[in-house]
Amino acid sequence: MNAQFIQSWRGALLIAAIVTLGMTGYKAVFGPDPATRIAQSRMARLLPGGQPTQEMLNRQIAAARPYVSAQITLGQLANYMSGLNYEITWEVFEVNAFVMRAAGHDPLTRQSEEYAIQFIALDGPVRDGRMIGTFEGPAVGIDSMAYNRQTVTDEEIVQFLLHIISELSPVPRQ
Repeated sequence: MNAQFIQSWRGALLIAAIVTLGMTGYKAVFGPDPATRIAQSRMARLLPGGQPTQEMLNRQIAAARPYVSAQITLGQLANYMSGLNYEITWEVFEVNAFVMRAAGHDPLTRQSEEYAIQFIALDGPVRDGRMIGTFEGPAVGIDSMAYNRQTVTDEEIVQFLLHIISELSPVPRQ
């Protein structure tokens, strides 16, 4: 090979092909890159098998800041959304954070709807020596929420939860 060939487009293409094949071979032999391994280990710890554990589903939901118990569990919320014929998917966002996506069609308007709720796993109402909530025991805190890909305010999150709470345990009228 001479310098003229290496400087031509064919030489550049040959070098790119060699580098690409080398990287592909390296990944095939040595596995995924460190970032992928870290993401996979986070997923395995927080959502093994891509689904929350029973312990996580039994955690109460805490919302607003400071976090206050919503008096329902993550499992009850997921079952409620499933009962509305929404397809539920889970994905890890960070080390202790995950997203529940619920997508489906409104039965009355027949329009598609999507909820994305970002949760953070909380071991208790104290974090790093600071009081972050007024709930008891482990919980999942709602960090943020989007409806049809539009971020909603904390007040709208509270209204959403109040609606679900009233649906799950209606208060008897007097």
